[in-house]
Amino acid sequence: MAYERCTAWTEFLCETERIKEHEKVENLNVEKMYNDAPRALKQDLKEGTKEVRPIKDGPAGFAAPEWASTLERDGMKSGIHTVVVRNFKELREKLNEWRSYGSWVITWPADEKWSSKKIKEICSACAQHLVE
Repeated sequence: MAYERCTAWTEFLCETERIKEHEKVENLNVEKMYNDAPRALKQDLKEGTKEVRPIKDGPAGFAAPEWASTLERDGMKSGIHTVVVRNFKELREKLNEWRSYGSWVITWPADEKWSSKKIKEICSACAQHLVE
């Protein structure tokens, strides 16, 4: 089910014209990252075979950018561990802590200092989480 949702979400992000036409955020040049990352994921999912993956036990981890702090407080609630991450380094550290969690929900932080290396590290951690 998560696989289908991931591919559907990726398809939505890559193909929706209104997202492509969205007004630019001042001083944040994230368009390339938001275009390239889902496109690369979509390609990887196409190339990979759909396997039966074991269902993981444990809580869900929800990582969101700083602006989400008005919506949620950090901590555990109903089996969901919510945390605000301000940059990709913090996100990577949280994913290391959450290795035993059943699932992760990640919202990319608006990090001006992003790099393809940081994105690849996070994507690799996600891929490893699916395999473990």
